[in-house]
Amino acid sequence: MDDIETWPERALRPAVFMLLVIAWFGGGPTVDVSAVDEWIELLALPVLVLGVAAWIDRPASGRLLQTGFALALLIACVPLLQLIPLPDGAWALPEARAALASDLQAAGITAQGYPWSLMPAATERALWALLPALACFVGVLALPAHACDRLPQLALALILANLAFGFLQVGLPPDSALRLYPETSSGFGGVLVNDNHQGTALVIGMLLALGLWAHTRMRQRRGETLPLRAPAYAACMVLCLVAIPLTGSRAAMLIALVLLPLGCVATGIVPLRRIGRSRRATVTAVLVACAVSAGLLLAWQWMQVDAADELRQVLAGETAHLGVRHAPLGSGVGSFVEVFAQGASPRFQQSEYVNHAHNEYVQWWLEGGVAGLLAMLAGLSLFAWAGVRLLRDGRHHPLPVAAWLAVLAVLLHSSVDFPLRTLSVMTLVSVLAGYALQAAARMQTRRSATSGAVQPA
Repeated sequence: MDDIETWPERALRPAVFMLLVIAWFGGGPTVDVSAVDEWIELLALPVLVLGVAAWIDRPASGRLLQTGFALALLIACVPLLQLIPLPDGAWALPEARAALASDLQAAGITAQGYPWSLMPAATERALWALLPALACFVGVLALPAHACDRLPQLALALILANLAFGFLQVGLPPDSALRLYPETSSGFGGVLVNDNHQGTALVIGMLLALGLWAHTRMRQRRGETLPLRAPAYAACMVLCLVAIPLTGSRAAMLIALVLLPLGCVATGIVPLRRIGRSRRATVTAVLVACAVSAGLLLAWQWMQVDAADELRQVLAGETAHLGVRHAPLGSGVGSFVEVFAQGASPRFQQSEYVNHAHNEYVQWWLEGGVAGLLAMLAGLSLFAWAGVRLLRDGRHHPLPVAAWLAVLAVLLHSSVDFPLRTLSVMTLVSVLAGYALQAAARMQTRRSATSGAVQPA
């Protein structure tokens, strides 16, 4: 039944692929500087409708996919709820709003009927910004398994194309009209305005290339003739790895060096049980261990804590403290800049504004409040549970494992940066998360069917 496509599924597959490509090349800025983002968000609406229609037409989809679908809608509901007016007195419940409510009362204005968010316009923009990622995630969950087989290749191709475009941008004169971000970027980020986010993308590309390499080797063991694919994917993996230092992202380099050996083991490139028994496996494991050890040593020296990194840690702590003051409602998704500028300690009262907390988790806590925190914890729990399912038998499913590790890399980088505030990266991660979750659901279904088949009648 999984191979029979309904008409929404047939229309959904090219729609998801097209939306991913458009979002990747058009959603690189971390702030909306043109109408491109709005067009991408509008294009996401029909894809979301197709995804929901295909989801409704599906037979029993499994509890894991149903949970993922529900959590995606739950996360989108956080900014939606913050646009709803609150009852009398509830708006001024957080400590941080007490002074503002007092000033409004002195001016003869009551807080009755005010929206949950302190900045409803910003929250509405944030809700629109979630649509491409939401549409792609729901779309991937609604597609049959065979329709998602090309997603890792497409994602890797987009990352490599952007890397080539980044090299082209760096080679252009500083005043060239072809430079996308001449005033705010070195150009190596390509379509991504932030070079650190290019580092995140290259980590994703490295892990996807690793998974494709392992997948190709598995197919070769089955007798399929694919002579050039395995070395090509291995070369892509090395290319992404060696290009990460060029972005200047120390965190991305460290994450890559940590996840590379884990990925080699999880995808079966370096089988642990064959180390010591097979000369090839032993030599490969030793080479990987030596390369990773040398890389970690260099990365540790490279990541000497300087004043900027120290300020980044203090910034995250300050944001977490502001989140407590704005609890339980939160300040409103998208309101960070203005709320932080108003409520931060004098140390951060600078001439230039602080654009992000450089920690997605504390910023989501500040903006989303308790509802946002619960949605975030639920999503992370589902992600961890899917990872446990995938890693149990990763040697036979290297592509979903690589996709899961790629999402893990972005989540780790989000603790010191804001890659998910970029529409391009957020949409790509949503596709990979949906792909990994769908594979974990299939594995769970097969395991349940197998265990049920061996039960006595």
